[in-house]
Amino acid sequence: MRRLRRATGVLLVALTLSGWAWTGPASASTVTSWNVPTEGAALAGITVGPDGNLWFAEFGGHRIGRITPNGAIKEFDLPTPQSDPFWVTVGPDGNLWFTEVNHEAIGRMTPGGSVTEFHVPTPSAQPLEIAAGPDGNLWFTEAFVGKVGRITTTGVITEFDLPTFDNGASGIAAGPDGNLWVTEFLVGKIARVTPAGQATEFPLGRPDALPYGIAAGADGNLWFAEENANAIGRITPAGRVREQTLPIARTGPTGIAAGPDGMQWFAGFDGGRIGRITSGGDVWESGPHAVNPQGIVVRTGTPTTVWFTDVGANAIVRIRPD
Repeated sequence: MRRLRRATGVLLVALTLSGWAWTGPASASTVTSWNVPTEGAALAGITVGPDGNLWFAEFGGHRIGRITPNGAIKEFDLPTPQSDPFWVTVGPDGNLWFTEVNHEAIGRMTPGGSVTEFHVPTPSAQPLEIAAGPDGNLWFTEAFVGKVGRITTTGVITEFDLPTFDNGASGIAAGPDGNLWVTEFLVGKIARVTPAGQATEFPLGRPDALPYGIAAGADGNLWFAEENANAIGRITPAGRVREQTLPIARTGPTGIAAGPDGMQWFAGFDGGRIGRITSGGDVWESGPHAVNPQGIVVRTGTPTTVWFTDVGANAIVRIRPD
């Protein structure tokens, strides 16, 4: 793997694309990186826990990790070896919930580290991402069987088919409209799923866009990252899609997260950059700060900080934007 490359300069961009103005500030961000103790951890999802710490999934390390705001890391072993945890989120019950791709299970972890696992009924489901739903349950994607799953906080799982079978369902987020929104990585579509499991698909501008992460924005829309199209997309609750190519080539955005400032922050997996975009389309891209940033989350506070997992550097990185 390539070694971590660090930079604090912000790239200034000013051009207009399809009616959206793209600009950037002439300021710098403070970047701090902490190496994860387990080598080859293959870091994936990250979230802000109920305890104020950051929790992350180690796909290759088969652990769930915790890092304090000051950078102290603790790793927790899982009951099943080779479980391949990929994504982690906070449930309405105050616990951490995560997917186990190889074990084909959903895990529940208390902030103290106690774990319970629940098996997904469909074989080869490979649950990928997980998010808290608007109905008080957890929802997750099943990447290779064309389904989404719902799990109650007591562990009862129900699965729902998506219209396109081999779709590579990946990202999932609760929308402001009370539905779940899913990116279909392999077919270039966004799916809207009601809490009853009824799904509608909306195609993107190109079938090979590779949409991945998705997050609800403060503007009432859903925002998603398109790795292969090198774009950030926005979809309204009615299904109207708008996509914009990023001004810096080969950024390759994958993860995306909403911030308290009304902006969406994204991780450029291919270019090692971190960026943010306003609802009006103004975008900043900073870096490269990493090798392959993937999961990203915004931690509110004084100051607000952006955290992400760096797969290539085996590190957790914090940015304090100016």
